[in-house]
Amino acid sequence: MSITQSNSAENQSPHGVIADWIVGYIATTLDVEQSRIDRQAPFKRLGLDSSVAVAMTGELGEWLGIEVDPAAPYDHPTIEKLAAMLAAQPRVQAALERSQRQAKAAAGAP
Repeated sequence: MSITQSNSAENQSPHGVIADWIVGYIATTLDVEQSRIDRQAPFKRLGLDSSVAVAMTGELGEWLGIEVDPAAPYDHPTIEKLAAMLAAQPRVQAALERSQRQAKAAAGAP
């Protein structure tokens, strides 16, 4: 499954972009509207079992260009906590900035 950044992602912090990606992943995987997902709720309460959490970390890692520990959703058990942990990593910040520059270039923006 491919989750892409929204057009407004260029104006968001790394934390916000990552949190939005996680919300999108959960919404798509569990077939629920994004607006119904509580970013402060534990992943287990959102309906993520261990197999979904492991799959999510794999795809999240591919998107960010880093390896995300499959245990990360257990160590950081909410969307907000997981996004904050990932956004604090310099490699993640650099990858998101690079992605935003590429998106601007593809759209023909200066």
